[in-house]
Amino acid sequence: MNENNFEIIEVYQGSKLLLKLTDVKTAWDFTSGNNEKTGVVAFETSIGIDFVKVDAPYGMLGIQTERAYATNMYPGFEKALQSLMFIKINGMELPCDLIHYKNNESGEEKDIYYEISSFYGK
Repeated sequence: MNENNFEIIEVYQGSKLLLKLTDVKTAWDFTSGNNEKTGVVAFETSIGIDFVKVDAPYGMLGIQTERAYATNMYPGFEKALQSLMFIKINGMELPCDLIHYKNNESGEEKDIYYEISSFYGK
């Protein structure tokens, strides 16, 4: 997915249309405490849920990037539940973390899909 030349992309779970990526919301680089860099591209979706492509060379750095994204974009939210799922984009099956966050002060809840193929299993 190239954020500079974006077209609407459909995301499937099995044969069910899960959501459509409608626009790029934000793109930024994350630098860990060990000075390692990763990239993030977050997309607006047809159902108002963030879909985030994480570009990390290995798992621990990818997880740190997921945390950094949620903390930066949604201060006060904490991870409540997490599940691994497989999605299809342009016919390719990709691993995805679905993380459910909750703000304990406001009671607001937020789901974020993280596409993790760059570091899954590494």
